[in-house]
Amino acid sequence: MAEITDFGSPAPVGGRATRLEKVSGPLVTIKRKYPMDVDTLYAIQRAMRSGASAEYKAAIRTAFNDADRVIRNIVARHEYIRWQALTTGKVTYTDERGLVVNLDYGFPAVKNTFYASTNWSDTENATPLTDLMEACDKMEKEWGVRPTRAVARRTDWSRLLRNKAEAQLWVHGSDLQNRPLMQNELNTLLAEMDLPGFVVYETKVRHEDPQTKAVTEIELLPEGMILLLPPTNVRIGESLIGPTPTEVWNSDGYGDGIIRMETRPELVVRIYKEGNDPGIVWTLGESTMAPTLPGIQNVAWFYTAPKGS
Repeated sequence: MAEITDFGSPAPVGGRATRLEKVSGPLVTIKRKYPMDVDTLYAIQRAMRSGASAEYKAAIRTAFNDADRVIRNIVARHEYIRWQALTTGKVTYTDERGLVVNLDYGFPAVKNTFYASTNWSDTENATPLTDLMEACDKMEKEWGVRPTRAVARRTDWSRLLRNKAEAQLWVHGSDLQNRPLMQNELNTLLAEMDLPGFVVYETKVRHEDPQTKAVTEIELLPEGMILLLPPTNVRIGESLIGPTPTEVWNSDGYGDGIIRMETRPELVVRIYKEGNDPGIVWTLGESTMAPTLPGIQNVAWFYTAPKGS
């Protein structure tokens, strides 16, 4: 994932020390850049002069790979921020450079947090459909909007399919209670009971420690947590996109004429040279964004284990 920076700071590179002040605000500036050394530039130049097809393609691929990497890094940070807001009600970020970001969306945790009466892992005794009915009924009574979508990890969806106390029993009856339950059968039952349809979400992002360079994977939706969402015509929020530092400079006639990418209008990619002895070429990606969640009260957190377990 690309790093978050304050608006006027340079993009972090490796372990480079950068002096930042503590900031708090609604816009999050995200940056990542990669260096292209003089040897790589020479290889590209040599390939362009020689016209050798294989060498030219390899050299051009090196240049475009860096642009693709910064795009993927920034998109990963966008996704992480959005899911952090949805699953915690906040966006928080701190790093060793002293930067602090803290956005609080005012999620009504007391009213919109629900727990299973029996852990869904107990497929013999858990009552997941009753749990969901109670949660959806309370959400509808409190906010006037009934959840119609549920986002879950595959583990929790599989436990629902294997549930014997309710899911298999209510579909097949007591005579065929132990018969495997198909996904389309369960989705039909959920629709008939006015319960949310399920979507499995297993996306992960990777985080690189700026000091040790160790990479860890982060699951965007925690295990055992289901997000209950309103119908698609009920607005929860969107990603607010603002001008990047590069665009601010360019608006005053400084720098190069940078425009946003048509396929990725939420970010800017720039390739530029720095220094002269021997100099280095950077591929820089920038984005300024923040999730807006005016309808966060229509989101519910459902945990598939009893409270405190």
